Amino acid sequence: MILATEVLIMTDAARNLIKTRTLSQLNSIIQTGAQYGMHTMDKSIKRLYDEGGITKETVMEYSKRI
Repeated sequence: MILATEVLIMTDAARNLIKTRTLSQLNSIIQTGAQYGMHTMDKSIKRLYDEGGITKETVMEYSKRI
């Protein structure tokens, strides 16, 4: 079994988006939040593919933007 993850750290920016129900912008917060340990599911899937853990077919099945 291979695990792909998406991580959102509750920064002030993320908290504000959640409070105002502007959830469509959360992905942008995750993409720019690497310094806080955040990463998107697509980034996790790409890393797994680059490391040889999953096939291209698996990437195409589960990734939104790769």
